Amino acid sequence: MEAGSVTDWVMVGATIGAVVVAGVALWFSHKANRIAQAVYADDVRARNEAQARLVYASTLGASVYREGEPIPPHDGEHSMTQVGGNVLGGSPGRPGEFIALEDMQIIDLEIFNGSTEVIGAFQTQLYDLRNQTIVPGSIGSEFIRPGERTPRIRIAVPGIASHYVPEISFRDSAGLFWSRRGYEPVQTLDEARREMFDSLDRLRGGRP
Repeated sequence: MEAGSVTDWVMVGATIGAVVVAGVALWFSHKANRIAQAVYADDVRARNEAQARLVYASTLGASVYREGEPIPPHDGEHSMTQVGGNVLGGSPGRPGEFIALEDMQIIDLEIFNGSTEVIGAFQTQLYDLRNQTIVPGSIGSEFIRPGERTPRIRIAVPGIASHYVPEISFRDSAGLFWSRRGYEPVQTLDEARREMFDSLDRLRGGRP
């Protein structure tokens, strides 16, 4: 190329310009892909959360028993979870019936899966509104199909002064972990509580 040739310089400029344009286009393409991926991830997250919001626990009732009072089985159920101490004693000669060892309550709950997906293992706890503390409850390793409810969950707690609302945590079919207190918004589950679900899987021969 002869120095000073206007045509040659124009061609060089055009080539450089084309390279710059291609580079800019590639940059914008990558950025658009990242934005599209982020939008898709947000959409999936929103859909999963929308499904999780349709899972909730309801209190069916709270029964108060004074110390020494007999507690008959409910609907043929002969067992329940007791927390906060040993508050139940067996009734001599009456299988399936308990006696309150102190003033206590029995909270009856159920979990409803109103989503279109199966939910996996779940944990039921109670939130003490009076003392603002969590009372550990029962753990269920079974699945709840769409539109179904759990059998009655019965939790015996000491004392009669507190009022409780259920707090549940569960894993959805996408493998995401959620928790919910009463009818409050769903929350993602912390790492410590996720490990509990992994332990359940190992016990029942699920995921390694």
